[in-house]
Amino acid sequence: MPTLKQLNGKLFDGIELVPVFQVRLEPEDFKANLGIQFQEDFDDLDRFIWAAIETSSGHQFALTRYVRNPGSGTTAWMPRGTFSPQIHVPSFLVATGLLDSDITWVRVD
Repeated sequence: MPTLKQLNGKLFDGIELVPVFQVRLEPEDFKANLGIQFQEDFDDLDRFIWAAIETSSGHQFALTRYVRNPGSGTTAWMPRGTFSPQIHVPSFLVATGLLDSDITWVRVD
């Protein structure tokens, strides 16, 4: 059973975020399946939609999708230097009810 909550987006204001993994689901899927509401914004690359979420274990992610990105999926972002694939990916999967096969890319550095 999914165990997450949506957060106020101002949580990440002024914090440098980096992409940490991508899932095959689109923002519309997160809205339909989990009730996550995305809002529109823009940066120096393009317009994007985003939502901030927190898992029951306290891990926080910004989910984004650039409007004109020709690829598919939604990218999870976290503050630089905080991501551990062994901890955060499983936490996200449990919180969303997704499977390992739903992850299409994971940051390794």
